[in-house]
Amino acid sequence: MPEGRSAGLLDIWRRVLNSVGVILPVVVAVVLASVGVPAWLVGTVVLVLFVTLITAAIVLGQFVTRAMRRELEAGYSTLYDVADYDLRDARTLELVRTKDEAPEVPGRRSLLAGMFRVKPGTVLAEQIKRDEA
Repeated sequence: MPEGRSAGLLDIWRRVLNSVGVILPVVVAVVLASVGVPAWLVGTVVLVLFVTLITAAIVLGQFVTRAMRRELEAGYSTLYDVADYDLRDARTLELVRTKDEAPEVPGRRSLLAGMFRVKPGTVLAEQIKRDEA
């Protein structure tokens, strides 16, 4: 396994940073304007905050790309569910799907949807099999 954080996990942090980079400057602007800070100072603070956070997200995106390349060279992916590569969980690196199996929904994986899917081989999956039989 490649060293470092997985591409899937780094991508989650990049998305969070993108969201914060848009939402936080708006909140700061409203708070500063409501306490009577001059408009030029509010604009400066918001602009610096926005540029800093978005730049950090872009830099983190470079780390995502490097991690994705390491994973693909190792024969698996934590970010995309594509054929001919093993699919691994972004947090635990456990095998989710082997490269011999066809992807259920090719493309980017959804973290939220993954939380609600039953993983094969788990106790819950076995219980569901017994209940369906």
